[in-house]
Amino acid sequence: MSRPLRAFAALAITGLLLAGCSTPPNTAAVVNGERITETEVADAWLALEPAVAEGVGPAIVLESLVQNALLAPVAAEFGMTASAEDIANFADTVYQGAAPDPFPEGLTNVLGFIILANQLNSSPLSAEIQDAYL
Repeated sequence: MSRPLRAFAALAITGLLLAGCSTPPNTAAVVNGERITETEVADAWLALEPAVAEGVGPAIVLESLVQNALLAPVAAEFGMTASAEDIANFADTVYQGAAPDPFPEGLTNVLGFIILANQLNSSPLSAEIQDAYL
C-alpha cells in the first residue's frame, strides 16, 4: 500500500474509532453506514492467521476491511474489481490450495482489498485513483 494510502487509512481508522461511541454492540467499525462487526473481524482473522506473517494481527484485518469498503467503490469507477474468481485464485495461492471452508465473508473482503491495492499500485491511473479515493 502506498504511503498516502496508509496515512489516510490511519486517519480513517482514528475517525471511525472516535465516532464509534454510539454504535451497537459487536461493531468494530461503521463505514459509509455499513457495519463491520467484531465477529466478522474475528472470523476473518482466524481464517487468515495461519497464512500470514508473524506480527500481523486482527487490527490489520479491521484496517483491510475498512479500506476495502472505502476503496472498492472508487476502484469500480475506474473499472477495477476483485471478482469472486480473482479472490478464489488468490486464496488458492495464499492457502496453497487449502483455503478455509467455509470461507468467511470478512476474509473475502480482506483478500479483495489486497487484490484491489495491487491493481491500484500497478495501474497507470494510480495517482488519479488515489486522488479520487482521498
